[in-house]
Amino acid sequence: MRKEEQLFQEFEKVSKSDWAEVVKRDLKGADYKEKLRWDTLEGFSIEPYFTSEDVDSAHPAMSAKRGWVSCEPLYENNPEEIKAIIENGSGQEAYLITLKLSGDPGASARDLSGAKIVSQKEFDLVAEAANSSAKKLIFDAGMASPAVLAMAKNSVLKREDYLLMYDPFSFIAEHGRYPAGKDHIIKIVNECIETGSHCLCADGSLYKHAGATIVEEVAIMLALASEYMAAVPDQKKEMAAKSLFFKTSSGPLYFPEMAKVRAVRLLWKLLLEEYGIDSEIQLPILSETSKTNKPLTDSYNNMVRVVSESMSAVIGGADVVLVHPYNEHYEEPSDFSRRIARNVQHILREEAHLGKVADPAAGSYYIEKMTDSVAGQSWDLFREIELEGGFLKSAELGTIQERIYSSAGRKKQAYSTRKKVLIGTNNYPNSSETLPDPSGRNLTAETLPKDEKEVQNGGDLPVITRLAEQFKNGATFGEYSKLYYNPGKVLYKTLGSFNAGEELDIIRKKAQELQHNGRPVTVQLVQAGNKTWRHARASFSANFLGCAGFSINDSGGFDTIDEALKSLDNMDADIFVLCSSDDEAVEMAGSFAKAVPENRIMILAGNPGKHEEKFRAEGFDFFIHLKANLPDTLKAILDKLNREEISK
Repeated sequence: MRKEEQLFQEFEKVSKSDWAEVVKRDLKGADYKEKLRWDTLEGFSIEPYFTSEDVDSAHPAMSAKRGWVSCEPLYENNPEEIKAIIENGSGQEAYLITLKLSGDPGASARDLSGAKIVSQKEFDLVAEAANSSAKKLIFDAGMASPAVLAMAKNSVLKREDYLLMYDPFSFIAEHGRYPAGKDHIIKIVNECIETGSHCLCADGSLYKHAGATIVEEVAIMLALASEYMAAVPDQKKEMAAKSLFFKTSSGPLYFPEMAKVRAVRLLWKLLLEEYGIDSEIQLPILSETSKTNKPLTDSYNNMVRVVSESMSAVIGGADVVLVHPYNEHYEEPSDFSRRIARNVQHILREEAHLGKVADPAAGSYYIEKMTDSVAGQSWDLFREIELEGGFLKSAELGTIQERIYSSAGRKKQAYSTRKKVLIGTNNYPNSSETLPDPSGRNLTAETLPKDEKEVQNGGDLPVITRLAEQFKNGATFGEYSKLYYNPGKVLYKTLGSFNAGEELDIIRKKAQELQHNGRPVTVQLVQAGNKTWRHARASFSANFLGCAGFSINDSGGFDTIDEALKSLDNMDADIFVLCSSDDEAVEMAGSFAKAVPENRIMILAGNPGKHEEKFRAEGFDFFIHLKANLPDTLKAILDKLNREEISK
């Protein structure tokens, strides 16, 4: 008998029912499934504990290989600069190159933002650098992907050397229209599959950044994959499966995000089986750090957030992990922010050794059960989408968009009432911080030459083949864009965007504008009465009002309201807050109101309950407490301050 087996023989085996009895006793008979259940707001709930009885020991959810490919986003526009970075290396194994087309329906010219790779010669510069350095390239080219794929066919790149994020079906949900005629897009999808490269992307991150839950993100990726396979004839379905990869966004929920990646692998096998395709076809999964929880306020916290998100992706089993710099969303990333983003993956690989085993989460009943929960709920939602007619039909009807609006609303409410915390933004703020100016981010676009030539160069050749031939002959990026990007009018509902800190970022900006006009907003806390209550409510008030960037002044606590008011040596504050117990506040309200100078905002720290009318009559303007909506209250305070400023 092994030593480990001898060790565990010393302990009696405990069943789940035994644990349930202990928990029930500790909760004095309450139902632990109701009392201790975690509502994740992500489409599934989690019970407080699990045992081996809850999981299947033969869980088929993992990747076939160890480790992951670390990817770095590039922000340089010049192909020569991109080439130099790839050749010099930074310890990363892949680079993300972004180039996006935009343009109104019927426009004769298109705008290109991102990398200015407009000819085969420029593409070859980058391709040859990647080939000689053994680096993988990932192209986020949006609807310009067919042109990039045509250039890749002409280059030294092998099929396994690059990924191409082409997801024309998601374009419909995002923009409310097809990127070109529906039949034409399906024709291009069939052409992409025939190249044998990973060039069809089921982009779940788009929906996550619009506010989708984990369950919705997984279900929509499955629905997209199913739509792509349904768009090709039976003999091409296996080719379609081999052309697909999933792109996810790893959010702030550490363990659920691990379970999400594992659930994707589990459901991918199930989807292939449903199509009668070899279920051993491997699915590449690219996971990027989330953009929904990266505010302007106290943005250095974003460095910590991406560590957690990257670990979730790696432990969950993502094949490629992309870490965005902490300041990417509001300014051009600096050498410092880019180095920190790179080092996150170096630490996970070289110091945490997370790539040394195939499944770092193996044996965790908690994660295995969570994987089953995500997979089960996601598969049910996927089936709903399929019964509605598939992804395209659901997007045209707007049901996918409506579902995500609803999820985003619930998340927004949770952050607004601080049931979900964003450190430095809706809780524990740095109220003295000056926010950066988002206009510092360089997002300029270049207008490409008019694409008149495509009219003169028709023919029945496949689009990608025709593009490849034209690029060989010296054509540039914009000259044939209508072959693959020719959007019509908006016909369907569009996705919104969700950022957990956006409202409070706007509020902080408005507060800064008042300060920039020579009028700093100052809050005076007035503590009186019961020591425990006054201190607790003063701390709560400083935290709550500090989220707007107001300057907080606290003169300390006193036993009576008269003592507290006499201690105030500066009555020039814009906002006065009474901090005491509920019963004492009712008695102190009159004295407090008389002492506060005219035309100043008065706030009660606490829920007024049945006494609200009395407090209103005394002149109190606002009430701040645990159930108060943080951004709505702060916006109302700022509106009142602005009105008073204008009236002066």
